[in-house]
Amino acid sequence: MQTNPQVKYSDAFIDFVRKGVDQNYYLGTGKPNAKILIVGQESAIEEKEGWYNDNANEWENQIANEQNFTDFKRERIFSEGHTWNKYQKLHNYIFPDQISDTHINFEERFFTTEMSDNPAKRNLDARKKENFTTHLKNRKNTFFKEKFIEDFPVVILACSDYIQNND
Repeated sequence: MQTNPQVKYSDAFIDFVRKGVDQNYYLGTGKPNAKILIVGQESAIEEKEGWYNDNANEWENQIANEQNFTDFKRERIFSEGHTWNKYQKLHNYIFPDQISDTHINFEERFFTTEMSDNPAKRNLDARKKENFTTHLKNRKNTFFKEKFIEDFPVVILACSDYIQNND
């Protein structure tokens, strides 16, 4: 097997992926070696779809094959209000020399994940799901205490009131 010299996953990320596979939770997308982590609210889909459920397994395959998960390009198909367009605008502001006219490329320099592992098309619908508060609290106390997550030097919380600084 030929090694891709650009891909080197940290031990913290490999451990993070193993736990994701074992516990069947969504990890995220983008570049794991990025300096910037964006935490959204939840994936804007009606329910957990195959690609969502297979996220940790996909990462495990990427690691095994020494490939970068961001080797694909997303076409600009999102509406103006779509969250990913906002992430792209932020990317373009931070990295003005890395703007692409042909594809969305923020995932080449960011890693993104979700505060809630309960996808829903709208936040109101997510909040109505059974055990929403319990699942959100559990994710805060486990997933976000992982070394991989804690090692990001820059974390952008794009998750509204899912996190509150009450302490």
